[in-house]
Amino acid sequence: MNRMLEKIPLVAFVQRHCRFFTPKFFLLNLISGLSSTAVVALINHSAARKNVTSLDFSTFLIFALTLFCYIATTKTLMNITFEVTEDAVDLVRKSLFDRLRLCTLEFFEQKNRENIHDQIIKSTATIAQTGAFILATGPELILIVMVYIYIFFLSKIAFLIAITMLTAASFFFIKKTNAVERHFATAATHEQQVGNFLSGILFGFKECLLNSRRDRDLAAKFSESSGELAESRILAGKDFSNIYVLVQMFFYILLAIIVFLMPVLGWHNNNDSMMTFKLVSAIFFVFIPTANIVRMVNYNSQVSVAIQGINDLDASIDEHLRKNDIVFDDHNAEIYNPPAFSSLELNNIKYSYYDADRKKTFVVGPLSFSLKKGDIVFICGRNGSGKTTFLKLFAGFYKPHQGEIKLNDNLVLFNHNQAYRETFAAVFSDFHLFQKLHGLHETDPGKTAELLALFQLDYKTGRVGDQFSNIDLSTGQKKRLALIVALMEDKPVYIFDEWAADQDPYFREYFYLELLPRLQREGKTIVAVTHDDRYFDYCDRILNFQDGNIVETNCTQRSS
Repeated sequence: MNRMLEKIPLVAFVQRHCRFFTPKFFLLNLISGLSSTAVVALINHSAARKNVTSLDFSTFLIFALTLFCYIATTKTLMNITFEVTEDAVDLVRKSLFDRLRLCTLEFFEQKNRENIHDQIIKSTATIAQTGAFILATGPELILIVMVYIYIFFLSKIAFLIAITMLTAASFFFIKKTNAVERHFATAATHEQQVGNFLSGILFGFKECLLNSRRDRDLAAKFSESSGELAESRILAGKDFSNIYVLVQMFFYILLAIIVFLMPVLGWHNNNDSMMTFKLVSAIFFVFIPTANIVRMVNYNSQVSVAIQGINDLDASIDEHLRKNDIVFDDHNAEIYNPPAFSSLELNNIKYSYYDADRKKTFVVGPLSFSLKKGDIVFICGRNGSGKTTFLKLFAGFYKPHQGEIKLNDNLVLFNHNQAYRETFAAVFSDFHLFQKLHGLHETDPGKTAELLALFQLDYKTGRVGDQFSNIDLSTGQKKRLALIVALMEDKPVYIFDEWAADQDPYFREYFYLELLPRLQREGKTIVAVTHDDRYFDYCDRILNFQDGNIVETNCTQRSS
């Protein structure tokens, strides 16, 4: 029984994480289903009595006790299904999040991040919102089975007619159910495309304003994908409507046969004048449970698509971790402090990019570079020359395809390089600004206020507890706030990726002439990507990148 049920995607999903198939779960389903059947039988029996002039107290008492048993067990069962569904979703969310933290940067660059976001948020929400109701349909199934058994004892002919019609309807039901699932799977693909095109107008609005062809093409693609999404959902809805109408038609035809044909053909038990009433009453009692189960089929199709999306994401994360020899151990999470820093060496580092056919498209390196405590190194070079890749290798985001990195003369092992990455604080060109001060709860609020005033942001935002009160700022202001966060981290080495590019002349000059020298006096080491050649004299070395290689230039002059 368990193995058969676990072939259902939702059941397998929840059972894998919560193990809710316990004797208690099955017992609750059985008691709830049998008690609802008993309620139907008692009502049917009492309604069929003739010459009722007084209350049948014993029957009424049994009815009341049975009804109470039904309510109590059904409520308990619903509570269990809500708990196990939410617990399973919670465990999956946490597992995906924790394992995503272990992935390399390449994984996120190769994947659609919005799709990852939707799978973790939207798909789990779909499962949580409808999963409990699907798992709680057991009593209704038992009621349907028991009522058909009741019909068998009332009239074997009526039972045979009902089973024959039910078998024929089941073939149609299964066929259309598979079609509904296919349409929802197609709709999920189109929904992702619609989201991508919507992001295009939201985040690329300026580019669309500057190019009418781009704007029109984006609008056309969005309209096309939106129409395909609607069409897929319409087809799913039509197939579901066919299923729903079939169920209603099944019951109405069965009722018509019982009411109109069976008495005429003499198929009723002549000794029971209430036979037609009992059969009709029994069928009406299973009409609503059957309709509910059909409705659950529609929900289950959506849930199955959501589960498939989560399983695909889960498999891709596992494959990535396996290929990179990364072991997930949630019981051995370690927090590293910034290490002492004296030197860093990159020896013959090389990194290659490949296309879909595994052909090399661009190679950075081999590069050799050394850094000592207190150095200020500027990096320059045109776009596409390898600067960004160098920074990702330097900061430990990419694993070199060749060569080695040494920190304080110790070889860096890239399967366990978090201690190495703790060396750096950075503001990258594509930085993300967190509103909460994650990991910086214990830093001095007074120091934060001082830095906000220094960078003229105190009138825009402030520190409230462990977060900033506002991060809805201009690009330049956000970069200054990101710099404040980096300074609060107090790491040995700072990486600045064209930080001054979005700043006004005052803060650009402050960055080069005051901030960098001050950090150097404090024993910090600076690696900064810049194109501000007027400030090239304010560093110790310049690394000029050309076609993935370094041409190092020593500065001959330093301003005081």
